[in-house]
Amino acid sequence: MMLPGVQLVVVAIVVASRNVILVRTDTNLLPRGWDKICQSTSLAASDLNASFKCFLSENAPVQWRLADLRQELKTNGSKVSFEVKCEQGANISLPWPMRAPGLVELRVRDCILLDQFADFQTPAEKLSDSLRVLDMQHCTWLTDIQSFLMFYSKMEKMSKEFDCGQDNSLVEYIARNISRHLRGLSKSLSGLGLNSGPSKDADTGTIFKELLVKTDEINTKCYFSKLQVLDESDNDNFPKHHFEMMVPKNKYPSLRIMNYRNIGLLSVPEQLKQWARFFPKLELIDLSYNRIKDLNMEYPFPSNVSMTLVLHYNNITKISMDILKHWAQIPSLYVDIRHNPINCTCELANLLNQLKNETAWAGPAMKYYLSQVPYLRCFKPCQLEGRQFGSLSLNELPCPVSPVHQNDLRPVLAALAVTIVLLVLLVLAVRYRREVRILVFTRAHVLLPCGLPLANVDVGLAGGKTYDAFVAYAHEDSEWVLRELYHRLENSRPACKLCIHQRDFVVGKTIIDNIIDSIAASRHTIVVVSPNFVKSSWAMEELHQAFRQSMEERRRHLLIVMLQDVQPSSMPAMLKTCCKTFTYLEASDTLFWDRLIYSLHVTEKKKIKLDDNDVYEDELKDDGNKMLDNNPIDDELRSIFLEEMLMISSDMMSRGVAVASEDRPRPISSDAFNTSEDSPQATNTGVFTTNEDEL
Repeated sequence: MMLPGVQLVVVAIVVASRNVILVRTDTNLLPRGWDKICQSTSLAASDLNASFKCFLSENAPVQWRLADLRQELKTNGSKVSFEVKCEQGANISLPWPMRAPGLVELRVRDCILLDQFADFQTPAEKLSDSLRVLDMQHCTWLTDIQSFLMFYSKMEKMSKEFDCGQDNSLVEYIARNISRHLRGLSKSLSGLGLNSGPSKDADTGTIFKELLVKTDEINTKCYFSKLQVLDESDNDNFPKHHFEMMVPKNKYPSLRIMNYRNIGLLSVPEQLKQWARFFPKLELIDLSYNRIKDLNMEYPFPSNVSMTLVLHYNNITKISMDILKHWAQIPSLYVDIRHNPINCTCELANLLNQLKNETAWAGPAMKYYLSQVPYLRCFKPCQLEGRQFGSLSLNELPCPVSPVHQNDLRPVLAALAVTIVLLVLLVLAVRYRREVRILVFTRAHVLLPCGLPLANVDVGLAGGKTYDAFVAYAHEDSEWVLRELYHRLENSRPACKLCIHQRDFVVGKTIIDNIIDSIAASRHTIVVVSPNFVKSSWAMEELHQAFRQSMEERRRHLLIVMLQDVQPSSMPAMLKTCCKTFTYLEASDTLFWDRLIYSLHVTEKKKIKLDDNDVYEDELKDDGNKMLDNNPIDDELRSIFLEEMLMISSDMMSRGVAVASEDRPRPISSDAFNTSEDSPQATNTGVFTTNEDEL
């Protein structure tokens, strides 16, 4: 039996031997060759085995690579921290998300960072999650375009560990003044479907914004259980949708401090206005050195933690008692707006009056604002620049008006505002009176006569006509006519009955007779002009017959619809003159359908010029027909028409006129018209279509 003293000696010997076995110098924890760039320093935390500071130059004898450190730490099981500082041009290999067994703290300054996407498909079991502090400042991610293209094309295979980073262990994350560049950008960007930059190594902030949007489509949920400090300040080209992607999929139950200084914000992001909802323990949001003007905080979610919103050095130019009281109503919110370019105008009078009124500053939030307001400084006007609010008197303000007088002016200002609005509406109604009249007729089915030209309204078929309008168009434009024009007009209120040659031509008649009879039986002819129309001999024949009908009836018969632009040089003389003479509508006009329906049903009494020397009144009501007066039609227009008719007649005599009974058009499905059984358009002589080549 061993004596107790002997036992103690044996135990001491065993412990001592174990200590001898485990003792290693700090440099032994480094990968081979790193002792030339790194040196041991005092421990950054009590639970570490070693801390190192590394200095790298562009000509360093060895490269600092995380992969080498990861392999070394796997074998010794130590806990270490590293602080890496680079001289200009030096780089390190640092694949995101910087996982290495035993790496507890990593601080990087002024380095070019390589191999960002090297671990994006590495599974969790191959990467340790021990990093507590990740601090990168004044660094640049430099990525080869081929690596980026591979990552972009396989984002759906991205591991959760790559997307979330060190979400289980990270306590502090600092990424301050971090930029991103792609090498070879101008040569390979076509593979991304993105616009190339101005130079080979152009800044790629826009590309990374689109990358973040694509990343958000991946349904990964991250839980940053220990994260307390989040600092992404001083970053150019900050992604527009960054805050939208932070929440709500990701959780931050322990986050206390957020720093987003100098990132170009124009307003407080909505997600930060709802801090109590997404960041329940948040104590500070620093948005200084941005360009924020918006002071509206509309989300009073309950919170048990007091939160301070710091807005130093923004573009806040106005502060008032009402704004401060509004902020005070939001639970646990304190807003710090010191060092802003505030304009000291007469609107500041009420706030200055209340500085000595203690009852106006009741409550913790208002007391907090009272401690700041007297020390706010004026930026404008020039004579008050730099003056503190507490030193100002009402007489020094540019327009000192007492609050009582301001209240007395409110009814006058309200009446003035209403008067201005009514005058603006009246001017617009007069300026756009025709458009107003058209919309009231087509939408409310009411014709406004007051102060406008006399008009007649034809609802239903008038003057013994069978159709409201015959439609002249090229075969290539059939789809638009049948799918759009036909359904719009025949289903409008009031409805229009159209003559469509594919449905309403009589079988057995010659095509030319069908055209003449159909135009004669219609109150109007709608001419659908397009490049195809100009090339179609039959479409041009329909135009000539419609114009002949206008001359015979001595009334406005033609309605020209410009479906597509046609160069004036390619227009026949008659078509060019008709476009200048008759009602002319563009299908691209936002009010096109309203104008067309109005033109089909309403005829206005107004003057029309055919040339500089000829004026006549258009469409006078006489025994149910709209007749022109006795003034002659322009001689030039008549001569053009006769010349065109002679050319058409000669052409048709040379090639013969097609007869419907000999060249029967191909039937088409009645679905093209989509009329119901009880619709009057469905009862006709048959449905058929004509083809330009067959005709």
